[in-house]
Amino acid sequence: MLCRGNDIVSFSDCLRNIYISNIDYMFLKMNINLTKCLLIILISSILGVLYNFVNPKGITLISKRKEVKWASDSLVSSSLKPTDTLNNNVKVKPLAEQKSLLNKKVANINPNLKSDSIRQKHSKPQAKSNTDEEEGFVDPIGINLEQAYKLYTMGIVFIDARDESEYKTGHIKNSINLSVYKFDKYKNVLSGISKSQTIVCYCGGTDCDLSIQLANKLFSLGYRNNYIFIGGWEQWKTAGYSME
Repeated sequence: MLCRGNDIVSFSDCLRNIYISNIDYMFLKMNINLTKCLLIILISSILGVLYNFVNPKGITLISKRKEVKWASDSLVSSSLKPTDTLNNNVKVKPLAEQKSLLNKKVANINPNLKSDSIRQKHSKPQAKSNTDEEEGFVDPIGINLEQAYKLYTMGIVFIDARDESEYKTGHIKNSINLSVYKFDKYKNVLSGISKSQTIVCYCGGTDCDLSIQLANKLFSLGYRNNYIFIGGWEQWKTAGYSME
């Protein structure tokens, strides 16, 4: 028999009490250590957020949707260039024929003027101005459903910014798929599109920012005649326009 205070208990009961006390002590110690770890993580997180906030090169924790300017109907109409359309029926005379006609006109005005001097005069290369190279919008511009359909009927290229899986479930007919998430991998689809050409980017709908992200990427690469169809696939599908 063993005594604990004024109580007389058996040896086995005494061992059991000691074992339970040790377990309680272990759990108490673990709880203290866990509390310390959580406290360290919390303090580190707060310090990290504060440093990121004051750092000019910090990461944006809450992304803000960039405000998109809307295009006027007159701007959309002026964007319909013959080079943009897929069904271009405009016939252009060959360059040699144009030069021949020009020589005849000049010769009729001054018969004494030799053809060699005419050729030399008109073959002089003209320097391309900087304004010609910088043609296009200041930023990608948003368009509504009516404007998007007008551009579509004129053969303007539409680019779907969604993932390939979403694109395959349904998309605007003849549109090109270029996922924002795999842009670098599939950007070779742009090889057949001139940087001066008008293009329209779209994605799922008004709640989708992928079209804006894609338009900004393309704009940085020099595709400056760049529209964003804000209503996207959902509005197009609801309207019952051409899809596949």
